[in-house]
Amino acid sequence: MTCTRRCVALAVAAALLTSGCGSGRLSSSEFRQKADRICGGMKRKSNSINTLSSRGFAKGMTIVESGLVRLRQLRPPASAASTYADFLAKITLALALVRRDEPELVKLEHELTTALPKRISIYSPNPFRNRRYQALLRRENQLVRRVLVPARRAAKDARRLGLNECAKGLAT
Repeated sequence: MTCTRRCVALAVAAALLTSGCGSGRLSSSEFRQKADRICGGMKRKSNSINTLSSRGFAKGMTIVESGLVRLRQLRPPASAASTYADFLAKITLALALVRRDEPELVKLEHELTTALPKRISIYSPNPFRNRRYQALLRRENQLVRRVLVPARRAAKDARRLGLNECAKGLAT
């Protein structure tokens, strides 16, 4: 999974639980079931997108936004409200970081693919030792790491809430 694809997956997962509005609270099992169903659907839709382009990234973010709308209609049980609020704050931070760094991430993905030779032979030097490739990869990893910190913390909250599909999408 490429770093940009990972960021879109994180954004999708982020959208999954950025909710809190609605009329009545759900039972624990209803909440888990509905949130996981939304998370799973968003994950399936986003996996089929080529996120190496700005258009693909925008399409992924559209999926995230539509998932956010659906998830905002869910209300967790009262016993999970505090953990859920923490989860939402972490997801919101991860999503903001993805949005902010999107142009650079897409550009880096493109540059990484062009930095490698088109043909690789067992007799040629290791193409991954290319200095330009290494520098681009380090920069991309810096950006992705910033997103992964709040996303992994949110995944812990999702596991505490019993939202396994949502946690899988965040811990990518």
